[in-house]
Amino acid sequence: MLFVVVLSRGINEGREQNEVGFFVVVTVVGVSMSRHEGAFISLAMILLFAERFRDRAGWVLKVVTVSSAAIVFYLSFLLLNGSDASGVVLSERIILLMILLHVLVPVVLAGIYLLDYNEIILKYNFLLLVIFLLCGQFFGFVFNEEVYIHSLRSLYANLFGGDGFWGSTWFVAITVFTFSLVLSQTIKVEHKLLVIFSLLVLSMPVVRDMPFRTGLGDSANRMFLHVLPVVSLLILDSFVELRKKLMPE
Repeated sequence: MLFVVVLSRGINEGREQNEVGFFVVVTVVGVSMSRHEGAFISLAMILLFAERFRDRAGWVLKVVTVSSAAIVFYLSFLLLNGSDASGVVLSERIILLMILLHVLVPVVLAGIYLLDYNEIILKYNFLLLVIFLLCGQFFGFVFNEEVYIHSLRSLYANLFGGDGFWGSTWFVAITVFTFSLVLSQTIKVEHKLLVIFSLLVLSMPVVRDMPFRTGLGDSANRMFLHVLPVVSLLILDSFVELRKKLMPE
């Protein structure tokens, strides 16, 4: 996650976009093949970071098409094998849902690109992702209330109650997130990424039909390790913003 964030910050026009796009594709495919939820996280990252590219819709279409082709191949393997790299056994329903998602998204993006509705990707990408994921939370709660509530309680106990051995880490992280948002006076892509990632994690038990559990080894508890480097980057950004305000050049 941090790799894509740092790469996207150094984008210029032309050749560098193509070079960055190549590394992002490799990273996205790697993330998608490491765990079953990686496919959803990768799609969200691609759509969010599109706004840092000049040819936003074209770049997204290229990356999503290449990445989705590789991911569909991997998911087809899972359909035959039955479990992912982490050893989690997945139902055929879930795998088919992910395959369908990775087939439909490039088609929808191609339609947007060809119909010249490119600004949708730039202006409303974050809003559309939030609405989609919140709808997922709602349906998850309605159709699988017990799993959803149990997962929320376990996640809270892990991150804030000490069961996940985080101490005060996430209290500090939320404070830094808010502080960074106030100082920057604008919503950065990194802020959006953290919000979308959190919503995606909350959607996991609904998709898997398996609740989170308390303890260090829980999947969601370990997934939040990916967020810490991005939070650290926002801490550095906050210091830079604060210095600019206190000591303007």
